[in-house]
Amino acid sequence: MIDFVLNLTKQGGPFVWLIMVLAIIIVVLAVERFYYFHSTDIDRTDFMQGICSNLKKGNVIECVSHCDDTPGAISQIIRVSILHRKDEPVILEGAIQEAARNEQFLLEKRMDVLATLAQGCGVLGLLGTVAKLIEAFRQIGLEGSFVNLSNLAPYVGGALVAAASGMTVSFVAYMVYNVYLSRIRSILRDMEKTAYEMMYFIRSGEFISDDRELN
Repeated sequence: MIDFVLNLTKQGGPFVWLIMVLAIIIVVLAVERFYYFHSTDIDRTDFMQGICSNLKKGNVIECVSHCDDTPGAISQIIRVSILHRKDEPVILEGAIQEAARNEQFLLEKRMDVLATLAQGCGVLGLLGTVAKLIEAFRQIGLEGSFVNLSNLAPYVGGALVAAASGMTVSFVAYMVYNVYLSRIRSILRDMEKTAYEMMYFIRSGEFISDDRELN
């Protein structure tokens, strides 16, 4: 596998080397985001039911501690709701919105970098193709009308390698980006539902199911 990659970079030239470096960075970012989303994945309904049950029993400190020990956006929205449960509705809503903005920032962290690298790999592939074609035409100019096609083959092959490398890495990176973007949207939706349900619980003392649609 390593020999295959080295052979590609040798054929494609310096732009393919850059693409490979960016591919390694993309893999690192993708793995980091995967572990972040995995570590913050909880059963939202069960978690909220447990919190609301303990709140009814007056175990406020235990609920806050449980939220602190549970990573993720959902637990932080619930934590803020508990801490501001006795405040005016406007203050409570403002605190929840501020917490939601902070959690959204963490969710979207490095996603812009991932998208930029995905686009950059495609552009580098195109540049590598153009660079190799320039070399091919230079060779044609040196040999004149009786150019040997075997002398052009390495340049044409390098151009194709550069284009294929850039498009492959770009495609995979965009796929990963869109999968994570879908996950972020799902979490944001859960955050919105959690905020609604916590405010309803604080007002009424009743926990509503997450199957209820938001207005």
